[in-house]
Amino acid sequence: LPEDLETIDKLTDSCSGHEKTKSRLQGVLEDMTIEVEKANSLASAMEKKQKSFDSIDAEW
Repeated sequence: LPEDLETIDKLTDSCSGHEKTKSRLQGVLEDMTIEVEKANSLASAMEKKQKSFDSIDAEW
Protein backbone atom coordinates (compact mmCIF):
# COMPACT_ATOMS: atom_id res chain seq x y z
CA LEU A 1 0.00 0.00 0.00
CA PRO A 2 2.76 2.56 0.73
CA GLU A 3 4.32 1.75 -2.63
CA ASP A 4 0.98 2.35 -4.30
CA LEU A 5 0.65 5.72 -2.60
CA GLU A 6 4.16 6.63 -3.71
CA THR A 7 3.30 5.64 -7.27
CA ILE A 8 0.15 7.75 -7.12
CA ASP A 9 2.16 10.75 -5.87
CA LYS A 10 4.70 10.34 -8.67
CA LEU A 11 1.98 10.07 -11.28
CA THR A 12 0.21 13.11 -9.84
CA ASP A 13 3.44 15.12 -10.03
CA SER A 14 4.02 13.92 -13.58
CA CYS A 15 0.47 14.87 -14.56
CA SER A 16 0.94 18.31 -13.04
CA GLY A 17 4.10 18.80 -15.06
CA HIS A 18 2.31 17.71 -18.22
CA GLU A 19 -0.51 20.17 -17.54
CA LYS A 20 2.00 23.01 -17.14
CA THR A 21 3.69 22.04 -20.41
CA LYS A 22 0.33 21.80 -22.15
CA SER A 23 -0.66 25.24 -20.90
CA ARG A 24 2.64 26.76 -22.02
CA LEU A 25 2.39 25.16 -25.45
CA GLN A 26 -1.19 26.39 -25.86
CA GLY A 27 0.05 29.92 -25.20
CA VAL A 28 2.82 29.50 -27.76
CA LEU A 29 0.30 28.15 -30.28
CA GLU A 30 -2.01 31.12 -29.72
CA ASP A 31 0.89 33.53 -30.23
CA MET A 32 1.93 31.77 -33.42
CA THR A 33 -1.65 31.79 -34.71
CA ILE A 34 -1.82 35.55 -34.18
CA GLU A 35 1.48 35.99 -36.05
CA VAL A 36 0.21 33.89 -38.97
CA GLU A 37 -2.97 35.97 -39.13
CA LYS A 38 -0.91 39.17 -39.17
CA ALA A 39 1.33 37.78 -41.92
CA ASN A 40 -1.68 36.75 -44.01
CA SER A 41 -3.22 40.19 -43.59
CA LEU A 42 0.02 41.88 -44.61
CA ALA A 43 0.39 39.57 -47.63
CA SER A 44 -3.16 40.39 -48.71
CA ALA A 45 -2.52 44.13 -48.41
CA MET A 46 0.71 43.78 -50.39
CA GLU A 47 -1.10 41.86 -53.15
CA LYS A 48 -3.68 44.65 -53.42
CA LYS A 49 -0.92 47.27 -53.65
CA GLN A 50 0.87 45.21 -56.30
CA LYS A 51 -2.31 44.93 -58.38
CA SER A 52 -2.84 48.67 -58.08
CA PHE A 53 0.76 49.33 -59.11
CA ASP A 54 0.44 46.94 -62.05
CA SER A 55 -2.70 48.68 -63.30
CA ILE A 56 -1.07 52.11 -63.00
CA ASP A 57 2.07 50.82 -64.69
CA ALA A 58 -0.01 49.36 -67.55
CA GLU A 59 -1.61 52.76 -68.17
CA TRP A 60 1.79 54.36 -68.79
